[in-house]
Amino acid sequence: VFAAYKSGLVSGVSDKLFAPKNTISRQDICTLLYRADKSEYKGEADFADKEQIAPYAKDAIGYCYEKGIVKGFSDNTFRPAAGCTRAQAAAMIYNYMMN
Repeated sequence: VFAAYKSGLVSGVSDKLFAPKNTISRQDICTLLYRADKSEYKGEADFADKEQIAPYAKDAIGYCYEKGIVKGFSDNTFRPAAGCTRAQAAAMIYNYMMN
């Protein structure tokens, strides 16, 4: 965790709290993958709920969508604040590694 923090990959939930037992959101895992790739991508995906995406995660979600790392749901939502299931996280990491 310290190495990921020092490299800028993660920042925690505040300046003094990492909260490792908290569920990671879909937008936060996209942000981690975006930072890991050190991408300069700028843009957002056109999901029906895009106004719910946190400003810090817009480029990350756009990048992950553009690269095929993540998909939305059948109703064209992304559900950015929803917890990421183990299956979703595994699929995202796999898709990231295959790019």
